[in-house]
Formats: sequence, structure tokens, C-alpha cells
Amino acid sequence: MATSAKKNVIIGAGLTGLSAAYHLKDNYNLYEKNSFPGGLASSEKVKGFIFDKAGHILHFQREYIKKLLDLIKDGSILNNHKRLSWVFSKNTYTRYPFQVNTYKLPPSVVKDCLVKMHQVQSDLRIKKPVDNLKDWILENFGEGIARHFMFPYNRKLWKVSLKSIGIDWVDKFIPKARFDFAVRGAISDFKKSFGYNKVFYYPKFGGIQAVSDAFFNKVRDKVYFGKRVVKIDLKRKTLVFSDAEKIKFRRIISTMPLPELIKVIKYVPPKIKAKINNLRYVSVFNLNLGIDRGNISDKHWIYFPEKKYIFYRVGFFSNFSKKVCPEKKSSLYAEVSYTANKPLKYSKPELKERIIKDLNKAGILKKNEKIVAEKSYNIKYAYPICNKNESLGAIDEFLKFYDLYSIGRYGSWRYMSMEECLAEGKIIADCINSF
Repeated sequence: MATSAKKNVIIGAGLTGLSAAYHLKDNYNLYEKNSFPGGLASSEKVKGFIFDKAGHILHFQREYIKKLLDLIKDGSILNNHKRLSWVFSKNTYTRYPFQVNTYKLPPSVVKDCLVKMHQVQSDLRIKKPVDNLKDWILENFGEGIARHFMFPYNRKLWKVSLKSIGIDWVDKFIPKARFDFAVRGAISDFKKSFGYNKVFYYPKFGGIQAVSDAFFNKVRDKVYFGKRVVKIDLKRKTLVFSDAEKIKFRRIISTMPLPELIKVIKYVPPKIKAKINNLRYVSVFNLNLGIDRGNISDKHWIYFPEKKYIFYRVGFFSNFSKKVCPEKKSSLYAEVSYTANKPLKYSKPELKERIIKDLNKAGILKKNEKIVAEKSYNIKYAYPICNKNESLGAIDEFLKFYDLYSIGRYGSWRYMSMEECLAEGKIIADCINSF
């Protein structure tokens, strides 16, 4: 039997769901399938090291969200850093973003990048609108930068044709480049910062879990763990969990991955199912390592566009916060992407061995480096892929008609930052509070 009291229901205690819970005034319960809060924004302690499930940082464009994190903890839990991110290619390091930092690359590469960028930026002809990532890269950076970084890196990350990827997200996440800046970054070590994350924030203690816990501690009385949703009847407004408990709801805020949400909804129109079947995503295998050596790098993270390295990015937790690993130790993470159509070719032990081999090859780890801790995470839904010319409006309208609001990176199926997820939780809570 379903319980009789109707409350607003939040599905998922990741950052979006926790923010929605914090901002709702009353009359809600939050249900989480795991035994801990945070979702992917969570951390785990292994042999004295604190490992995040993926490379997580915070950056702020909304003053409210920045102040909110101080407010809920009654004082700052974050350190701020000036980003030190790099690209490793042609056996050398160049500063990120690549498009204005080609200093120390082979002269032929630098010339190719500058000449082709100048050609596209000095072309005064009226340009046709572009609708895909490949053409957007060529129009903004030219064939040189496309050839030496943008194409290989994005193909390595997304694992699909760049022609098929939409561009609704690019202006926020990929910095454009002025030609005069590109020239300066070709002839000298150009230290001017560009991009949305040129300054970032990370917890002083506890890894990224500290942010999730700060919210959780404000709403914990209304959070229920071990509650996996297996059926939603939108017409009868009932919801069933894997433990057979059945409840009635007033409205639902869901942060479940959109394909998983649609699977558990009873009576989904065929046209909506067809749209869901078209959704694509990138999965990520993330290997975290604790190293028996301090200061293995002075960088925050490094991008690897070349195929000879299996990972697309390597980051260093111990440079985000010294408190995430024991004294005189270091920690890092290496991320390898894959898709259903391009799966991993290695078993888990083989993949770990290949990653360590490539870390040696890149000079990050020494030969026979002593690894004292490790933890890997296989993240099925890591990056939603924005399909070219595809609107999710029909899905959104269908769900909202039945008072279901699907939000967050995976609920709305958008490439979103952590700050945007926190903000969206507030927006939807404010909307429901106004009813």
C-alpha cells in the first residue's frame, strides 16, 4: 500500500538534489540509492589518501552560490587557486588554453597554428552559421590549432564525430582566442589566464565530499538512503522503491540520468522513448593513485591530446589540498573515456597497468615508482553528449505536465559545472516554493 501523505520528492542526493532540498521550504523527502550523499561529488578514504570519484573543482560566476557555501558551513571550507593547467604534446608542456600558448612547440607547429588562425580571423566575408563542434573549432581557431590540439583532444574525449556534436555549451567551456594574444603566447611564456576556471576552489579538508556534506548536514533529517526508484506512475502519482515501499508524491525533482528515469516511468509515449534512444554519453574510467613521494608535480592538471597516451587528462589532488594525502606523499587521478560504441579494450588490471606505463612515459611517475594506495571508479554517465540540432524540449514538457522536474547535468542532459548544478537546484526549489 502507498503511504497516504503526499510530499514533494527529490530523487538523488548529489549536489543538485541537495541544493534543491536545502532551498525547499518544507514538505519534501529526499531519496538516495547509495548509502552516502554526494553522488559523483563524493570522496573515499583509502590508506590515508582521500580520493574523489572524478576530477572535481568549483568555480564561481554567481556570487550567491559562492556566499552560500560559506553560509551553510558558517565559514569558508574552500581554498582558492590560480589555475595551473597544461597541455602535454610533442614531448613538451604548453600552458592551457592551447590556442594562446604554443611557446616551445616545434617552429613548424607554431607557424601552422598562427598562420591558419590569422586566415580565419582576418577573413571579412560573411560566415555561415555553424551548428557542430568541428566547424565551430575551424571557424574560431583555424586548421592549425584544430590539427594540433582541438581535433585530437576532443575526439579522444568524446569518441564520436565532432560533426555530430552540438555547440550550445562551447562558449562557456572553450575560451576563444584573439590573434594578438596567440602571437604573444607563441614567442614567450604567456601567463595571462583565460577561461571559466582560471581561478578555482577546492575544499581545505575532506576532498569534494566536504561540499556535499555541508549541504547534507542541513537537510539530513529528510534524507533516506538505500532507496532506489524502480517504478514511477505519473498519472496516479505513486513511486515504488527496490525494497517494495510505495509512496504517493505531489511533485518530483529528479536528478537521475534521463535515460534511467524514463526506464522506470510507466506509460511513456513512443515519441519520447525515441528521443531518449538518441541520447549519447561518454563514460569514464578514473584511476586514483597514492604515491610514496611528495611533490610529484607542480601542476593542477594536464591535458593529453595524443593517442599514445591512453588518458585524456591527469590531475593532482595533492595540489588541490595538502590535506588529502599523508605528509611527504602525493596523489593523482588519470581519466580514460569510452562509449558503448568504442568500449575499453582492456580488463581492469590491464587498464591500470597501461595507465601506469603511460604515466611513466610522460615523465609523471618514475620507473618502479612506489604506489601505496589506489582506487578506481567506472562512471557510466560522465559527460552527456550534446547532439547537433536536437532539442530535449518535448521530453521536458512531457515530464513537467505530470509535475516531474528532471534537473542537473544528467537529469537535464546538459554539460554543466558544479556551480550550475547547485544553482539549478535553487531555481527549481524556488519555483516549487512559489506554487
